[in-house]
Amino acid sequence: MKKPESLSSNIVFDEFLKIKKERLRFPSGYEHQHFTMSLPTETSVSVIALDQDENLIINLEYRHAAGQHVLSLPGGFIHDDEDACGGGKRELLEETGYQAGHIEVIGKSYPMPGICDQLVTYVLAKQCEKVGEPALEGGEIIKTLLISYSDLCQRIRDGQAVDGILLSGLWFYMKSPIRK
Repeated sequence: MKKPESLSSNIVFDEFLKIKKERLRFPSGYEHQHFTMSLPTETSVSVIALDQDENLIINLEYRHAAGQHVLSLPGGFIHDDEDACGGGKRELLEETGYQAGHIEVIGKSYPMPGICDQLVTYVLAKQCEKVGEPALEGGEIIKTLLISYSDLCQRIRDGQAVDGILLSGLWFYMKSPIRK
């Protein structure tokens, strides 16, 4: 399939993230102004973590754009000197105080490919144990929850606010051959 042609491109915002404004011409001849958000790194990691009793380690995290606390997975940006598993171990420890036993990549997805270049790598961390308190960044408001898979699904069905990355992570978890 053909891609649209970029007729013009410029950065209109460049602080923590960049916003690029482009004029695109599609193969049909249609022209459209498009905005793309680029994050400091194209890759981030989200951790589907299980404690030794098979409870999911879930964050209840305040997200200002949503204006509320949402269920989410521990995770964040992968540093230049890390792979996804290393970043996942670090983020899990920082956000929850849990240390991963075994950790493995189970999938990747673009959560908002229409407007953002972010690629999320999902890792499954098993046999996690609490080794300390979270070391949250100043802008993070997170409460760690231990929830069974069925209780988490019920909360989602009941309408509790949930991050879409968590939903994608649960899909990869359910389809993963290393889940058991």
